[in-house]
Amino acid sequence: MESFLLIKILIGISTFLAAIYLIVILIKRRFLSSHGSPPNSIKIISYRRIDQKTALSLVEIEGRKFLLASNGTALALEQIKNTRIKLSDSDV
Repeated sequence: MESFLLIKILIGISTFLAAIYLIVILIKRRFLSSHGSPPNSIKIISYRRIDQKTALSLVEIEGRKFLLASNGTALALEQIKNTRIKLSDSDV
């Protein structure tokens, strides 16, 4: 009788843990892409510091590319449309 109860408890615990595992896997697939970042994440493609306070960044947000300029007091954002930008000889 006690062994039957122990087996039922072990089956219940195993089922519970398997359900939790499946829920975690489904949540990860739903909210994270294959690289572990959110699917609509912001990617920094290139970053260049112009001087001590000024920087240019080429970023991709939801598949769209933007040029971002920033300094100590201002921020400018411009969407790039169907334009190839050559940042250096190695960038194509």
